[in-house]
Amino acid sequence: MTALFNLERILSYQIEANLIQSGTYIFVITSALVPLLFPRLNRRTFAVVLAAIAGSFLVNWYLDPDWERTVAAEFVHLNAAVVLLLLQISMIVVTGLLVRQIANSLIEFEDVIAQIIYSHLGGPARPFDEEQSVMYREVRRAVRYGRPLAVVAVTVDEASLSGAVPRIVEEIQQAMLKEFTLAKIAGLLTENTFDCDIVALSGNNFIVLLPEASAQDVPKITRRLEAAVQQKLGIAVKTGTATLPDEATTFDRLIELAMAQARQDRLQPASVSSIPDRVRNEV
Repeated sequence: MTALFNLERILSYQIEANLIQSGTYIFVITSALVPLLFPRLNRRTFAVVLAAIAGSFLVNWYLDPDWERTVAAEFVHLNAAVVLLLLQISMIVVTGLLVRQIANSLIEFEDVIAQIIYSHLGGPARPFDEEQSVMYREVRRAVRYGRPLAVVAVTVDEASLSGAVPRIVEEIQQAMLKEFTLAKIAGLLTENTFDCDIVALSGNNFIVLLPEASAQDVPKITRRLEAAVQQKLGIAVKTGTATLPDEATTFDRLIELAMAQARQDRLQPASVSSIPDRVRNEV
């Protein structure tokens, strides 16, 4: 973007008159504000809005009397004027696209945070407007069939709500740190297994499926996984194994045996406060 603006100024020096319209910056700012004010516009709608902004700039540029007089006086530099026009349009379009990309990244970040929060708190409360029709249907059903029904109204004390905010914020931070730590462990497990192996998260545990791994291969693999997590994150993990067909012949039984072995003399799960500083510093 900086290169476009500077190139425009360099080309403008080739023409004695100033072809840079001050209104250009207004359109650039407008193209940047649209994705910020309306970050969830779909791609097609945003393209239409961006095209409308660029079209408005073209109309304003064409109707500008100063530009018309400049071209008449500096006709030999008409090509430079056209280049300047294209650069100004490019600045408007590129600015809008870049800001939209940033806005999309922020939305994705907010969605991830919301997913982490809701996974621990049970999901967002559904608005009354969305549930009103369902409630009304239940009332009609109760009236029609003579069934009992009750309505409970719950109000939240604003003072106590404000006092609970610091504790809720701390819980959210702990939940985020826990999710980050589990993601780091998952990455290490994936890095230390083959592409054909499958790593999946189940609660606070990981299930690793090792195709073509025999009973003789498993101890070496588990030691490598435990060492990788311990060395990189400073977190101790305990593994349990089960092999097919030596110990079980069904998927559910394999998982049951592996989890049972992992839970034997299991280390106490690390709380958020006990997570090593090397992990905390990466959050």
